[in-house]
Formats: sequence, C-alpha cells, structure tokens
Amino acid sequence: MPSLNDGPQGEEKVNSAAGKRKASAAGKLLALAAETVLLLALGLLCAAYLICRGPSPRASARFAAEAEQNRLLAPFAALFMPETEPKTELRPSSLPVPEPQTSAAQEAAPEESADPFADEDGDGIVLQQVFGRGYNGYMLIVLDPSRVIVGCVPSSFGGRGFTVADLAERFGAVAAINAGGFLDDGGRGNGASPDSLVVFEGRIYSAGRGIGKGFVGLDGEHRLHVGLQSEQEIRDADIRYGVCFGPVLIRDGVMNDESVLKNEVNPRSAVGQRADGAILLLVIDGRQAASMGATTLDMAQIMAEYGAVNACNLDGGTSSLLWYRGEYLNRCTLLTKPRPVPDAFVVLPEGG
Repeated sequence: MPSLNDGPQGEEKVNSAAGKRKASAAGKLLALAAETVLLLALGLLCAAYLICRGPSPRASARFAAEAEQNRLLAPFAALFMPETEPKTELRPSSLPVPEPQTSAAQEAAPEESADPFADEDGDGIVLQQVFGRGYNGYMLIVLDPSRVIVGCVPSSFGGRGFTVADLAERFGAVAAINAGGFLDDGGRGNGASPDSLVVFEGRIYSAGRGIGKGFVGLDGEHRLHVGLQSEQEIRDADIRYGVCFGPVLIRDGVMNDESVLKNEVNPRSAVGQRADGAILLLVIDGRQAASMGATTLDMAQIMAEYGAVNACNLDGGTSSLLWYRGEYLNRCTLLTKPRPVPDAFVVLPEGG
C-alpha cells in the first residue's frame, strides 16, 4: 500500500514540519539570549546601585573616580550618583614642600604639624592608600629618615634568602618592603644571591655583579641618593645602605624621561624621599582583577605627587610586598607563600 508521504505532496509536508521545528528552536534560542542579556543588564544595574549607594563610601568614591575616566561606567554614575554629591579624588594631590615655622602664628601653635598628612597615632609613620586607573596600593611615609636602613644578612648571600617579614622581624622593624633584585634563573631562585651590589653598614657586597639599571642608597646623613654609577661614586657619597634595581624614577626633583620608564603593568615597589627628609615606601598590587598593576611611569608620577625629590623603582612582580605592623598590606601574587629575597628596606622602631 503506498505511503501518505509518497510523492511531491508528502515531501512538502515533511519539509514544512522540519522548517517549523527549526523556526521554533531558533525562536527559543533568541528568547533565551534575550532573557540572559536582560538578566545581565539588571545584575549590572543592581551592582552599580549597591556600589554607588551601598554602605562603603570608599567603594562609592572609587567608582566615581573610575567613571570620570571610563565612558562605559559614566551612565551608571550619572544614574545613581546625583551631581549634588561632592566628587572624591582618590589619587593624592601634589604635596607642597614644608617650610620651617617662622611666623608668630606658627610659633604660637606648635601643636600643628607641618606635614600634610597627620600622624594620628604618633608613631612617626603615615599610611596612605593609593588608587589609580587599573591599580591600587599603599604608600608608607616615614617621617624620620634615620629609621630606614637596608636589612640583609650578607653571610647568607649564596645560601638562602629571607621573606620580607623574616627580615623585618630579624631587625626588629615595624615595616619593611622588598628591595634589590636577585639571581632567578627560570624563576627558581631562592632569593639568596643579589644580582648586583648591595651596601650594608657601609660595606659593599657582590661588587663584581655591578650596578644594574639603577642604584638607590642612604648616606651617613640619611639622604637618599639615586643613579650613582660606580663603586667609587658610592664610596665618595658615604653610602651606608643601598641596593640596585631601577630604573631611577626621579632625580633631584626631575622625573626620568618617559622613554626610560616601562609601559607594561606589574606589581611594583619603589622607595623615595621628600625634600623634608621623609622616606616614601610604595607598593602597588598587580595581576589581580581589582588591580592589574602599574607601569614605572605610574610609579614616578605617584612619587612626584607625594613630593619625592629622589626615587627609584625596586624589584617587582612576585617579590613586591610591603609588611607593616605584623602583616603584609598588599596581596602576594604567589599561591604558595611569599618569595624569599636577599634584602629589604626596613623601618626601625623609634629610637632604635
């Protein structure tokens, strides 16, 4: 008996049914895509609302600052943050060089500090959070430069390195930041061998490995020197503590040429000094969703904004860590534990 689908009319019915099934499936996919886009849009709106109107003023302020530079975020800021609300600038402004108190009004009010940042707890250290486009980190301002030295254990060079926290605890320090570079063949180095010279208590170690891309050190008067070119220059400048890495960020108040400063973003560390002698220790988080990292140009600009007259980039990447009051302030980029390093700038206790 012949099938009902035999012949041209049967084929047309089969093709028509298949076409309807395809159209139905396509419609369902389009509907699902539309629902997904709608849900994502609603989720973004809710997230923006919670950031702008939520309980965290810092999150709201940072969102506002990012929105000023990112056109994709601007509509959300305009929707949820009225123009009547004051804008918060998260990047630190340029700091004036403090002048000696000479006026009668200043003499009558000695309790007022010449430093733009108040030392609220009276420990001689001011901690500031630093925010920029694509990065965040911390600046530690040590008001008394005599408290800052390079901490290292020269007898351990070539044997084993120490974490930043280890060096801080070994020297009884209240703060520390990683300093110079080290031999790290294939990323397997143990932080024990400096890749360039180190000055500790006036004595030069690993001199045969040279200066590297930039030298930074403190002399007997606690003045920070950058860019010294040879072992003899280091001796002539009476350098007591120093390391090498680079590049130099600022020298004698002049920022290094932008062609010298790197453009790739990474976790970074740097040290600098203001005209009033205060030491600046800067660390920037990197390789994270919330902070991709900074360029050395970013580091130079931040140092300049904080009033640095001399500053140098230190070792970065997985070595970048700032330790303060018993804990690391920034996140270690390693999943295991902080890397050992040969040396660190450490901040001694007051009177130490």
